[in-house]
Amino acid sequence: MYNFEENIYQSETIRDIRTAIYQGPGYFVIKDFLPKQAVKKIQQRWLSGEVDYYFDRFHKNTAVNFHTPNYLIKGANAGDRSYCINIWNQAPDDELHDIAIEANKIRNIVEGRPRYFATRNCDELVLQYRLSRTVSPGFAVKKHADFFEEFRPDPAGNHAFDPKRCQLTLFLSDYGKDYHQGGFHFVNNAGQELLFGRDVAVAAGDLVIWKYSNIHCVREVTALNDKTGFSRIIFPQFDNMAKDKLKEGAR
Repeated sequence: MYNFEENIYQSETIRDIRTAIYQGPGYFVIKDFLPKQAVKKIQQRWLSGEVDYYFDRFHKNTAVNFHTPNYLIKGANAGDRSYCINIWNQAPDDELHDIAIEANKIRNIVEGRPRYFATRNCDELVLQYRLSRTVSPGFAVKKHADFFEEFRPDPAGNHAFDPKRCQLTLFLSDYGKDYHQGGFHFVNNAGQELLFGRDVAVAAGDLVIWKYSNIHCVREVTALNDKTGFSRIIFPQFDNMAKDKLKEGAR
């Protein structure tokens, strides 16, 4: 299923990733995390428009708990979609579920956590993964920085300053082929704004691990392929869940 080398877990490789994120540009690209054929199959299964029926209506981040079903966020354009899949629910796609766990495992090791952290209901943070497609211009995700003492109107949990936190983006489409002009913008550790795909070489199947407290956004996407547009998977973690678990235990 995966096309990356097992040496990704070796201390030298983890050192290189940490150095790039915390002392270098603020990101590291794991090339060909997924082979092209796996990306194509995910596109075929998820971007056909036939899966919407199986997802619940939008839920606010602050309202998500262990009873929340998988849900759909619709964007400004009819083609903009984010399929939000909670790790505690039955997996709608076993392959995608395994990919999410594997990607999250890499983040955990980089952050110095146990490998399967955030995949168990008893953990302080709990994983959700979102398959998103953007085909519209404007801001799909407004400029912001996470875990940087910045106000968030609908946070997934506590956003106290935590410079070790990382986010992941698994690219499912190609800049210049499926979309152009915009996409994932990221301000690196030197304060320069970069557009992945144009300024940083990434392709469908690449996994980018990046510093969460750096300013980032998704904007000005022009779709060259309306089916795929700018498609990717991100991997937020919720800490509202721990409060929900405590309430259950107090009953």
